Amino acid sequence: MTPVAPEYYPGDKTFGELGGGHIDVSTKNGGSPVNERLVRPRQGRMIAGVAAGIANRYGWDPTHVRLALILSIFLPGPQVLLYLAAWLIIPEEDSPAG
Repeated sequence: MTPVAPEYYPGDKTFGELGGGHIDVSTKNGGSPVNERLVRPRQGRMIAGVAAGIANRYGWDPTHVRLALILSIFLPGPQVLLYLAAWLIIPEEDSPAG
């Protein structure tokens, strides 16, 4: 029987002792920082930055998020309206000082 992975609780920085290693949950994708806030970035956006903002927030690849959004258009539902609402609701990233 294989050992069961230790439980992980949001906010913890490491897995329990059974995991045998430490995982820093503040970085993903090879060490790039994960945003703590959901914001639309000023750079790296295609249309409004909604997909890029979601990807940055959770440490995902923006291409995968964009592809999921595009493919979801073929499913029934209000995806376009939700995208437009996210465009209005998600704040734009603060401009860099200087």
